[in-house]
Amino acid sequence: MQAILKEFQTGEDRYQDDPVHTYANNPAYKINQRILASIVGAIAILLPFVLMAGFAFFGTCFYQSISHFYYSRFFGDVFVVSLAVIATFLIAYRGTNPSESRLATAAGLATFGVALFPTTGAGCTFSPVAGRAFVRMELGEGSVTRFALPGDGGIAAFELFGWSGMLHYLAASILFGFLAWYSLFVFTRVEKKDRKRGGNELTETKKLRNTIYVISGTVILMSIAMLLASVLLEKFNGIVISGGLLDYWTFIFEALALWAFGIAWVTKGRVWNHYLLEEAEIREMKKMDGRKPG
Repeated sequence: MQAILKEFQTGEDRYQDDPVHTYANNPAYKINQRILASIVGAIAILLPFVLMAGFAFFGTCFYQSISHFYYSRFFGDVFVVSLAVIATFLIAYRGTNPSESRLATAAGLATFGVALFPTTGAGCTFSPVAGRAFVRMELGEGSVTRFALPGDGGIAAFELFGWSGMLHYLAASILFGFLAWYSLFVFTRVEKKDRKRGGNELTETKKLRNTIYVISGTVILMSIAMLLASVLLEKFNGIVISGGLLDYWTFIFEALALWAFGIAWVTKGRVWNHYLLEEAEIREMKKMDGRKPG
């Protein structure tokens, strides 16, 4: 347990560059890691928009949560593949410190859990709707002769197995928890290149990046709180948040959390926003391109 807790660093010198881990601070390695971070962030930002486009242009149900798009025809594949790609890149992401690498791996495994174990319930208020569900099939001569919903005491039509929903919620909680920690503590670490020459004051670009990270982490935590509140209200008070846009309470806060996560990681990557790079990083990139530092 103590070894696990050591991964969650909060001091001023948290998650510092490890020269062994970064191949003697190899610029090519660091640029590669920033590219990985940017790809992860871009997918997270785009996913809610793509799923909403499925409703707007392809007539799919606007499900009450992003997770319920698992049951959508075609866009269920988009949902699962997107999470699988994010999970793979999180596991591949090593960062600049062993603890940072292990936390990213844990977040990646949790992302695989969200993708593999679907949430429960239809998640759709439209009727009729074309979608996916689990059914029993009777086979004869190599072909299906009869479809039927699971019988009494069997697996529900929107349940992979008896406790798959619990695994989904557990994985999602772990994932968003790790992502909030990354934004608030890992990405906000301060390294030598982040300080102005001859002093301890942060550079303006680092101040801006840290502001983005803190806002992103706060939005993720707020979204977790709102999602938890809806679950607790229904479980203990029988209050279901519904009516108009409130029917999509879960979708809204899942999307906000994904956007905050994506913005934080795109900011970390600094591939498409070079104005957030430090001078030392700009010199490294120019050196990689064979240009003289300007």
